[in-house]
Amino acid sequence: MPVFIGLDVGTQSTKGIAYDASSQKILGRASSAYDILPSNVDGRAEQDTSEWVAAVASVLRDLVCELNLKTPSQGRTASERVLSGLGVSGQQHGMVLLDANCQPLRPAKLWCDVEAVDEAQYVQSIGNGKWDHVVPSFTAPKVLWTMKNEPDVWKRTRWVVLPHDYINLVLRGAQDRGEVEPTTDRGDASGSGLFDVQTNVYCKELAHQIDASG
Repeated sequence: MPVFIGLDVGTQSTKGIAYDASSQKILGRASSAYDILPSNVDGRAEQDTSEWVAAVASVLRDLVCELNLKTPSQGRTASERVLSGLGVSGQQHGMVLLDANCQPLRPAKLWCDVEAVDEAQYVQSIGNGKWDHVVPSFTAPKVLWTMKNEPDVWKRTRWVVLPHDYINLVLRGAQDRGEVEPTTDRGDASGSGLFDVQTNVYCKELAHQIDASG
């Protein structure tokens, strides 16, 4: 019996549901909460990525145990529930900076982090009309903010990913296997401030204007 789990890595919690493809019914739900890191800085909203990982592990453990889910190699009979797939969604716009080994370099700046007001205005000005309105929530202004305020962190940065992209890397065992090819989806990429939705590619010209070092 194939069962699929859907995860949503949100701002306040990670939520999960288990769906039975045969009966088309939801078999179980689980969630695990976390907080935004305390800060006295106006506009700052950050989270420790390890809390996302712990929450995802908790939700998966609860669903697997509650429903006695098997892996495809363990499932032997038609009546056994087999975990057949996993889908991940998450909060948009957040910035997760990873080193060459896909390890986080700092807490993630969330969609509701609005420190990068000046940087958003700059990205808007160099966008050549590609974007109607760039806001501090977007990833691109956060990248520029990091370059200005935490240059040492930026020098060590190999990948800029979104929250659910990072969780997908963890679930795929990327850090353990040395895999260093993060992926994303068009919907979340469109909120980065670097993705051209008309051509479906990242705008290299804009990225180069933000960071000429490549």
